[in-house]
Amino acid sequence: MPITLADLTRDLETCTVTLAGREAVARGLSVRDTMLINSLVPMPQPPLSRDPNRGSSAPLVPNPHDPEYKAQLQRWYIDQSLVMAAVSVDYRPEDGKSWDVVRDNVEMCNHWAGLVRRELEEILCEGELVSIRESIDRLNGFEVAEEAQGN
Repeated sequence: MPITLADLTRDLETCTVTLAGREAVARGLSVRDTMLINSLVPMPQPPLSRDPNRGSSAPLVPNPHDPEYKAQLQRWYIDQSLVMAAVSVDYRPEDGKSWDVVRDNVEMCNHWAGLVRRELEEILCEGELVSIRESIDRLNGFEVAEEAQGN
């Protein structure tokens, strides 16, 4: 029997999270939302450097231990988590626009993501943000995926 989109349509799972001391309902993120967020907040790439064990003519290799890269990676995780949290709880930045209104326009998405990052990083503590990110990851099934892989 064929399956149609109507057969698969459902609400994304939700949970309650604490956002700046207030309870809010967070929803899981769709694949589309996750891909958009990843394009708005791209993961940094490690710099290339020579492998000291292979000589000067060896090809350049990624250096994930570079201190500047590690700092960029930490900033990326925070920025991505802020945007994920905002989408998940339907946060409205100072301009009042929701993610659903802006997500079909790249320029508006970039503006919206910049607003929510600036606003939320001023009011959330890091532990709160990590907790929200973990809740979103659970809603998105990452815990289940890791268990299936044996991690």
